[in-house]
Amino acid sequence: MEKRKILSEEFGMEMSGDLESEVRDMCNLSQGILERGLQQGERNAKRKTAWNLAGMGMPAEKIAQAVQESVELVEEWLKESRGQIIE
Repeated sequence: MEKRKILSEEFGMEMSGDLESEVRDMCNLSQGILERGLQQGERNAKRKTAWNLAGMGMPAEKIAQAVQESVELVEEWLKESRGQIIE
């Protein structure tokens, strides 16, 4: 109902069945994109933390526990970090 009110009052658009379906699809798509971005941001933060902990001498097994990821994934991240500048 809120979407209908906003479209009607702010944009002068009356919501038809087809338009309502399209708006719902767009909202769902936007939510999916947002969730994917948040997941990617969390993964990047974990990767950076892993790099920092490795730089302090922490072994991959402990890093994996700290960032709650598999040892294999942490080892992959650490291999990627070689030769890169970590901000």
